[in-house]
Amino acid sequence: LSTKLHGEFLAKRAEFQSKAAHGRSGEAAAWLYLGLSMMLQYMQYAKACTTEEAEILLADAETVFAHLISDQNAIVEQERPADIFLEVLQELFAANKVRVDQLHTSGEEDLGGISCGERIGWSDTQYLYLLPEATYSAVNRFLLGSGQKIPVTSRILWKHLDAANLIHTEKGSDGRVQRCPKHTIPNKKRDGKGKETRPRLLHLYKSAFECEKQSA
Repeated sequence: LSTKLHGEFLAKRAEFQSKAAHGRSGEAAAWLYLGLSMMLQYMQYAKACTTEEAEILLADAETVFAHLISDQNAIVEQERPADIFLEVLQELFAANKVRVDQLHTSGEEDLGGISCGERIGWSDTQYLYLLPEATYSAVNRFLLGSGQKIPVTSRILWKHLDAANLIHTEKGSDGRVQRCPKHTIPNKKRDGKGKETRPRLLHLYKSAFECEKQSA
């Protein structure tokens, strides 16, 4: 039974998740659907309802769950997660709470001339290469100070940034979109003993901040 339920849950979650803007909405709907389905099966066994009645009730419930996901999507869209993220990130830079280091030594300064604060990534002339979870956490910590939070998970937030053409993405060998592609970070240790690394980084266009100013 557990194997059967697990398979049904994964299938239903994938179906609901394709319609959901929030990372947990599809999963919650799948659990509710599965719970109702099991209850209706028991009701049929107990002769409390017919198979036809159970099918109608389950179909109606699926429609309700889909509408609830749609309503949640509208709320998320109204809260503008990508705009909130950019606004707070810009404020964190301005307050010297976070910083990005230059990838290549040159006469150009870091974004805004910032050389202090928590390092959340690197930059060059085109991109901010941001550590995804460190950046998401820094923004959320700032918002928590006023009792708020980013209304979506990091994975869904990157989708919003992608939809707004604010980040660079790549396609993996399996054809899936990589919203945090790998990028080479050179060794900057003075003794030269460090090795290059290739972490997954959010490639945020520097021009994203200009877009944010224009939309403000």
